[in-house]
Amino acid sequence: MIEIRNGSKKYGAKTVLKNINYKFEDGKMYGITGANGSGKTLILKTITGYIKCTSGQVLQNGKEIRKNNNYIEDAGIVIENPVLVNDFTLQENLEYLRKMSDQPASINLDYWYKFFEIEDYKNEKFKNLSLGTKQKAGLIQAFMHQPNTYILDEPFNALDKNTVAKVQRFLIQQRDAGKLVIFTTHINDSILNKCDTVLEISEGEIL
Repeated sequence: MIEIRNGSKKYGAKTVLKNINYKFEDGKMYGITGANGSGKTLILKTITGYIKCTSGQVLQNGKEIRKNNNYIEDAGIVIENPVLVNDFTLQENLEYLRKMSDQPASINLDYWYKFFEIEDYKNEKFKNLSLGTKQKAGLIQAFMHQPNTYILDEPFNALDKNTVAKVQRFLIQQRDAGKLVIFTTHINDSILNKCDTVLEISEGEIL
């Protein structure tokens, strides 16, 4: 479970998140919608610990995030555009991340190459990949260790229709397995109908 208590964020005199109070519970899927600039991505950055609240708290299973410069644990995260090492190949990037994980032997990258149908691009440098393939790489790094929590910013961007359907089915399966799924979208995507809760954000507030 992730909880935001009285979470606010200011940049100078501007308040961009306004007294957010919300609990995201395991075993549920949350869609966060709103116009560009509404605060969707900021909420994700706050609950992961990428940014620190100006006031308020974020807790994961009762443990405060960023109290001691700590971040969210056991989470698969995609926020904004996936950024990997440009001069590494796709395979080199993902293999490095696999080895850095807690249980590298449990991760089967070949499964994910096949899942996303990108076997032919494994030896291409990341900087030469299409936007859609970069997005798939970002999702692989979030999915490959099948964490307890998924926090995904616009995960369907630049994906073809078939891949969107695959990713949506995967996220529903993870929710049904008792995991927490949180994602943002600025479009009225059909997966919102499968969410347990849809939150609309406007000007840094939950409507």
